Amino acid sequence: MIIETERLILRPFLESDAEDVYEYLHRPAVNCFACMALKTVDDAKAAMNERIGETEYYFAITLKDGGKVIGEIDAYPETGEPQADENTPRDTFSPCWMLNEHYQGMGYAYEAAYAFFDYLFTQKGARRIYAYTEDYNFPSQHLCEKLGMRREGLFREFVSFVTDSDGKPVYENTLQYAVLKSEWEARKSPKEEKKNENVYLERLKPDDREQFILDNQYAFKYGISGDFHPEGGDSSVEDFDGEIISRKTIENSIDGGVAYRIKENGINVGGLVLSFRGGYAHGDLELLFVSPDIHSKGIGCSAWKEGERLYPEIDVWETETPSFETRNIHFYVNKCGFRIVEFFNAKHPDPHDPETGKEERYEDTDGGMFRFEKVIR
Repeated sequence: MIIETERLILRPFLESDAEDVYEYLHRPAVNCFACMALKTVDDAKAAMNERIGETEYYFAITLKDGGKVIGEIDAYPETGEPQADENTPRDTFSPCWMLNEHYQGMGYAYEAAYAFFDYLFTQKGARRIYAYTEDYNFPSQHLCEKLGMRREGLFREFVSFVTDSDGKPVYENTLQYAVLKSEWEARKSPKEEKKNENVYLERLKPDDREQFILDNQYAFKYGISGDFHPEGGDSSVEDFDGEIISRKTIENSIDGGVAYRIKENGINVGGLVLSFRGGYAHGDLELLFVSPDIHSKGIGCSAWKEGERLYPEIDVWETETPSFETRNIHFYVNKCGFRIVEFFNAKHPDPHDPETGKEERYEDTDGGMFRFEKVIR
């Protein structure tokens, strides 16, 4: 079996692949592949001989241009049920993928995994595909999310692949993602294929938290300067002193929700924070900002659509914005499909806002806050 994509060919392994495979397996990048480490090229040749004959579920990821093996992907049918017997359908797959580090960040992993998933769903009878990844492996998490997989759970100290200096097992926290055939087919609709593949979301990393906060504050300050002109005059970012959105507000949102960096072609261009209520039935858009340098290019809209796609189980999305922020109101209503459902002000305060009751609550918002909803179903 051979699977062909725009830039890749997924094919069975050959003995001649040994040197390419040794290049990425002599020092595996993550612990889960530690048991596959190859000490020599001869070890790699022996491993290739073992793989010869694997023609349905284990593939080398090769470049169309030149034929170099840059990684591998595999999955085997299983029942997916703890009480299964010989009559239970083997319609569940748990793929593993690995890519040479010199070819990461170029979209090859997504291209290969997408083609492999589609092959399993359309040709091998897959009903459900699930994957495990380490809680620190952000690129793998992003790949799962980009493939339309749902994050189903976090297993703390789930498994051990290596030992520490004292010989004790080092247990890993493991995330589980999954996608059903019905979800995969819905994702392949013509409308979904039109999304901007250059814009995507990546979970916020701890060492990027401070810059995320600063970028958020600057973007909001810029937004205020563009939407609010005191006494009808012109204004700029420098005209506004202090914090338009407080550090505490941003930190509370990050800590209470799920924070993402908005990326375009691998570059940070904004941020998104989501939170959830009612067992993921109700979602809140806490924060969304895009760098002022790239406003009006559709990046914010693409980022929001990506956020919606990551959480298909949400029935209703909700957010708020000050009444004077006309750019945000236009964005939410005319671009993202929200509708205004309520106006909070001094005479009609938000009953869920801990600041309600303070006289100055709505002074800083120039009169009030609009609440928006987007009903999915």
